[in-house]
Amino acid sequence: MKLKLTLFLLFSNLAIAQVVSEVRSGIAAEIKFSTSQISKILFKDVEKSVRKELRGEFENFNSKEKSILTEAMLERLIERSLLLNEAKKLNLMPSKDTVENLISAIDEKLEDSSSLDSELGKQGVGRGDFKKKLRQELAIKEFLDEKVFNEIVVLDAEIESEMNSDKHKSPEQFCLKLLQVDKKQDIAKIKKLAEQDFEATARKFSSAQTSVKKRGELSCYTQNQLPQEVIDKLDTLEVGVLSSEIASNDLFYLVELQKIMKSKLIPISRKRAEDLILRNKRQTELDAFLVELKSNAEIIRHDKKGA
Repeated sequence: MKLKLTLFLLFSNLAIAQVVSEVRSGIAAEIKFSTSQISKILFKDVEKSVRKELRGEFENFNSKEKSILTEAMLERLIERSLLLNEAKKLNLMPSKDTVENLISAIDEKLEDSSSLDSELGKQGVGRGDFKKKLRQELAIKEFLDEKVFNEIVVLDAEIESEMNSDKHKSPEQFCLKLLQVDKKQDIAKIKKLAEQDFEATARKFSSAQTSVKKRGELSCYTQNQLPQEVIDKLDTLEVGVLSSEIASNDLFYLVELQKIMKSKLIPISRKRAEDLILRNKRQTELDAFLVELKSNAEIIRHDKKGA
């Protein structure tokens, strides 16, 4: 599983340059460094890989979402190019032997020697391109470890605080029976029937699509899983008592609260806490470094005609 995840992340890095050209196929980003070096990224070079990478999902985005995705991916490309340039300045590009040894190790861990090529083929990536991208990723990682993350420390007090943080608490859950009916139906009649047999009434009258709501069975929900109108009434519900009808647009809800499961702390290990803190600190340092890096670079965006 760990190896598969590693490969997936590598494929995702390859995909950074493959997303979005469907929308802006002619756009390029030209980055002028203070050293007068220029790196140019042309989306037209990866146009064929977009559909394969997203497997048709890209077409499901609306124009606004596509625009946001385009800008985000373009920004990632620029950042990656800047970081790779810094790694090259310090001669941190790994040798071909280092890359070959890593590829060999991946091959050995896979079921057979052809598995890597098979996985790469599914992504529309050749082994040569994979080696090139892998070499670049290793260089960026070494640069970040040596020059950006090198002074990060995690204190014991921070670990203790993380282990007891509210963000590791389970959400409060409301275990209840929920009946959804169309307003065109006689809600007073349905309520009387539900008082006698909630589940039978739900099976007969519920307009819900999900099986739990359809059958009126007991289920536990967090607040964000419930209709807003029901959430607004949670404080007024009594355990074991059928609620009055709760109106919502063209629907009525009937709710019978059974119990409330209070939020509680979910234990995490010290190692897990340390990893979370380290990840956040690294992201903070990286964000700050990229801001500084970009401030020293002139970034010009233009279409193909202006390239």
